[in-house]
Amino acid sequence: METVIVTTESQIAAIIKREVRAEFQNLLLLLKTPETESDVMLNSKEAIVLLQNKGYGISKSSFAKESAAGNIPCKRFRNRRLLYSSKELLTWADGLCEPIVNINGEATLSLAKVASRKMKHRKN
Repeated sequence: METVIVTTESQIAAIIKREVRAEFQNLLLLLKTPETESDVMLNSKEAIVLLQNKGYGISKSSFAKESAAGNIPCKRFRNRRLLYSSKELLTWADGLCEPIVNINGEATLSLAKVASRKMKHRKN
């Protein structure tokens, strides 16, 4: 048996309006990328969404702490609100990434040694 929910037309309209507005704002954030515009000033929520859409996962609290410490490039608007340049944010995030070591590099050799030691211990 299906559950029946009784509601008014105005309540349904309000729910639809709220959901459409939220999806429209998400779409606008996706369109505000450096590929479509040269540089966009973003607030903290938009900056976090931009970084997450580009594959740089960061939480709101980490973003706030890094901004307060001056590690994330930002500008103050009227001594209160922080604004972030999309280009500067992506450049900052790219600077945090480490280059991948080639296949014959030291990292691969050390991982292989650790794996072989673990396999030896399992056999014994």
